[in-house]
Parts: sequence; structure tokens; C-alpha cells
Amino acid sequence: MEYKAETIYKQDDFIGFMKAYVHKTDNLRVMAKVSQICVRAAGVLLFFAGAFNMGKAGLDYFHGANFLTMRQASFQLVLIAAGVLLLAIRIDDVLGKIAWARYEGQGMKISYCFFDDYFTRTMQGNEHKFSYESIKSVYLDPYRYYLFVSGASAHIIPLASIDKGEAEAFGAFLQEKTCLEEANI
Repeated sequence: MEYKAETIYKQDDFIGFMKAYVHKTDNLRVMAKVSQICVRAAGVLLFFAGAFNMGKAGLDYFHGANFLTMRQASFQLVLIAAGVLLLAIRIDDVLGKIAWARYEGQGMKISYCFFDDYFTRTMQGNEHKFSYESIKSVYLDPYRYYLFVSGASAHIIPLASIDKGEAEAFGAFLQEKTCLEEANI
């Protein structure tokens, strides 16, 4: 055995996975960028709609008209709050949190062992063997490797979880075994 990693996935692993997933192809990167722009534009519109209506109501009140009812004012404040939320939200974070909430393996220990000709994943006592040829792409962020075996499925290997072998040399090992360049995200 060349490398061994044991981990219990956390929500941040899934958020990172979604960032890696979005960076896989030009089409996905463009769609993510367009989505983020649309969400921010909607946030700006909601914020300014609420702020404009509150400001207009204040001016009308100053000129003798009745101020907004509590219900009307509350609606405008909800618009402003929703606008601020949409300005602050990151799509890949939300998608990662949704994926994490649906993940049935929360709290389970996962072990990966990397050998010369194959690697294994053990979860709940069930060991599965994989060839390095099954890895279609390799992505790396500052904290983990993502070994994609299909368009939307990856083995997540946190760097801190590598307890046999040097984490710094793991990338070179993967490149040698998979003949794939790692992509930094």
C-alpha cells in the first residue's frame, strides 16, 4: 500500500465537490457564472424595489399622505432582506449544502487505500476495488482531491486525512497512475 486516507465527510467536503463539479467543463463554468449573475441581479432588483417603495412611502407621508400599513411595510422589508440574501449567496455553497443534506453516509468513516494497480474504498465494512482507469478527472483545492469517476460522482480525499504516505507527493502518484493532470480550483 502506497497511500492510505481515512475520513468522515463534512459539509465543507460537499461544498468543495460542487465547486470542483462546476469547474469541470466550459459549459458548466459559463452556466454557473450566468446563474450567479442572475441571482445577483435579482438581489439588486429586490433590494432597490423594497428600498424605493419605502422611500416613496416616506416622501408621500412627508407630503401628508398616509404611511404604509404594517403589512405593506413588512412586505417591503422582506423584499429588501431577500435582496440582501441573494447578493450574499453563493450557488455552489447552496448546492453543496443540499447535496450534504441528502448524503446518507453522514458520520460514517470512509477509508481509501491506494496500491500500485488499484485503490479501494471501505465504508461500513464493505470494500470496493477501483482501477485507476476509472478516474476520469482529478481536481484539487487547498484541502482535498476530487477523483471524478463519472460526470457527477467523485471520491473526495481530504489532504489532512492521508495518514500513510506523504500528502505532498500524492498528486504525483495520482498523475503517474491515472495519466491525468490535476486541475486546481
